Amino acid sequence: MSHQNGARFGLAIATLALAGAMAGCTALRIYATSGNTIALSTLRQGQSESFTVVKHTAFDYTGAIDVQEIVRTKYGSGVTLQNVSVKVKMTVGDFFLNMVTLGIANSKHYEVTGDAVRAP
Repeated sequence: MSHQNGARFGLAIATLALAGAMAGCTALRIYATSGNTIALSTLRQGQSESFTVVKHTAFDYTGAIDVQEIVRTKYGSGVTLQNVSVKVKMTVGDFFLNMVTLGIANSKHYEVTGDAVRAP
């Protein structure tokens, strides 16, 4: 292997390592605006509907996710959300987008699950 090919190989490995490290660093701030009550546990008994909503973000450097905004697209306002959990997922497409842009894209998927309870 020539010196020039070795340098290119080293640069490619460094780029992959940097993209992988940046993709693996996730700080998440979960918040909710007015409209729906959100709880990480059960607030009230009643008929509930389980939900799973997935949202993709790119070029978002705040790490903030508005759970109500995501769920409002499915249920509107006036719904109590309970047993809510948020998972941050990295798809193959997210990985390659982050790799090609050297982590600038900051692409990831959020999966919000829980139970929606309507007021009686």
